[in-house]
Amino acid sequence: MVSAFEIMWQPGLLRNPPPTSMKLLAGEVSISPESSVERPGIPFKRKLVFSLCTTLISLFLFEVGFRLFHEFTPFEAMRFNRFRRMIWKEESPFFQGHPFLSYVRHQKRGSTNTHGFLDRKWNVERKEGATRIVCLGASTTEGETNLNLDSSYPSFLQGILREEFDPATDVMNWGMAGWTTAETMINFFLNVQDYEPDVVILHHSVNDVNPRMWPDYRSDFSHYRTPWRELKFSLLHRTLTRASALYSFIHFRRNRFTDVRYQSNKTLPETGFVTVEPDTTFGFRRNLRSISDFVRLRGGIPVLTTMPFSKERADHHKVYKNGILEHNQIIRELCKTEGYFLIDLANLFEEGGEELSQHFKDMVHLEAPGNRIKARIIAEELRNHVLSKD
Repeated sequence: MVSAFEIMWQPGLLRNPPPTSMKLLAGEVSISPESSVERPGIPFKRKLVFSLCTTLISLFLFEVGFRLFHEFTPFEAMRFNRFRRMIWKEESPFFQGHPFLSYVRHQKRGSTNTHGFLDRKWNVERKEGATRIVCLGASTTEGETNLNLDSSYPSFLQGILREEFDPATDVMNWGMAGWTTAETMINFFLNVQDYEPDVVILHHSVNDVNPRMWPDYRSDFSHYRTPWRELKFSLLHRTLTRASALYSFIHFRRNRFTDVRYQSNKTLPETGFVTVEPDTTFGFRRNLRSISDFVRLRGGIPVLTTMPFSKERADHHKVYKNGILEHNQIIRELCKTEGYFLIDLANLFEEGGEELSQHFKDMVHLEAPGNRIKARIIAEELRNHVLSKD
């Protein structure tokens, strides 16, 4: 062995160091040219790269597997695609804010009239001798399935009455998806009353359950509604939503109605959305009565309808089920005490059994054949008890 001190004083050794080892002054560190030298940090980098590659490949395989094997119903596929477009474009696909009504349909859509509803354009002046019927409600009235004007119950109702009662009958669809009786009442006094309807059909229930689940209930629903908010999402969230169907689906399942609820409702605390309190029905009752009394004051006929629903699907939404049952009973009581005309759709659909229940696509929304049946029931009740050709 040669010490470092000796190396310093032996020029030959400096030019030709021993091939086997070299001892430094600082300690017994040996360096052997024959052995491999491990550089610190390389194994960690390799592990990191390997982990990243494995993760990316796994995510890619999950994405491919989801796209290949997950099956959507046509209705769910429509909502899912609408949800994705809403995120990456930061724009509600169908709605725009309104200063008094919370929101209405986009005016730019060809199927939307000048008031922002899914119906044809109407003139305030009516044809001589025409009977004008107005349908008020939410999505169960609007018939928003595929933005098809002809799939709603008011559209079917007009066709039936024109064919079997009077060709001069006009039925106007003033339904708006997501609205409660509060928005419907405001819209009635600001817009609908100008058309001086002969008959006003009120078909509300399920959306008025929502304000009753929010804490600190107020009968004007200000504890529930908020001014319309424009959509804003992070660039990362928008990019992942556009690129990954799986990522989108995870968020879609967590909140599939973001396009309306995020923009028009206050955030529901974790303690909410579990029950409805009996003393929170005042707003629903008052709103229906206010519209109905004014219709009657102006010489029209108010018609209140109960809300049919799928019992099979209602078992998965017990809060809504209980709320709808309570609202239906309130409607029956109002018609009995105030003298409004009642069409008890809930009971009539229940009596229809499987033949009618098969047409529900979710708890309360009907496919086109179901809306046709609903229109048929209403038409027969109107023709037999409300309308007159005199």
